Amino acid sequence: MHRIDLWICADADATPQRLAASRDWLAPDEHARWRRFLREDDRRRFLLARGLVRGVLARCTGVAPAALEFEAQVHGKPALAGALRASGWEFNLSHTRGMVALAVSRGVEVGVDVEAIDRRLDPLRLAARNFSPHERAALEATADAARPARFFDLWTLKEAYVKALGCGLQHDLRAFSVSFDAGAPAILEHADGVERASACSCWLDEPAPGFRLALVARDVPAIDVHVVRGFPPVPA
Repeated sequence: MHRIDLWICADADATPQRLAASRDWLAPDEHARWRRFLREDDRRRFLLARGLVRGVLARCTGVAPAALEFEAQVHGKPALAGALRASGWEFNLSHTRGMVALAVSRGVEVGVDVEAIDRRLDPLRLAARNFSPHERAALEATADAARPARFFDLWTLKEAYVKALGCGLQHDLRAFSVSFDAGAPAILEHADGVERASACSCWLDEPAPGFRLALVARDVPAIDVHVVRGFPPVPA
């Protein structure tokens, strides 16, 4: 069973000390992005997210947070750069209003997605554009009261899956399905009219009331998810 560390931070974790440390760790391009945000909430969330990535990966690699270097892979997924690229540490970040989530693993590609689920939306209309026929049928069969929650179950797992593949939303979301037919979530891949189970492992959770989080690990039969809440200690 493969271990994955899942770090979850709420906006309340963005203390002045942590935000100041995160700002000091930013690379020049990250600092420029931070300054371009107009809303203070967006600036704080960006610092929290970047500080979480750098703080956690510093613990994993033994490299100072500010010295870590990153690069974009073929389809834009961030990865460690330089000599650390061969270390095997993989990570994926997701953030929504009120929460940031970071999945970290060694030797296995991971994808994570967290969503605030208290927003008004039309699940069937969105599913018509983004879900497979299998998923649309399952959503239509879900009771009206339970349909929004089931929509976010499907959506977060789909997002986490394409992020684990490293292709993000460039992958057609209708080309595969999330299935709950066996109780636990599973990814079904469709190719040449054949439906087959993916080798990926899925994990679904409610990290706090009003949020849904999904984690997918690529090409492993089982995962052991260790949840850590809050920001890692700021290095002295």
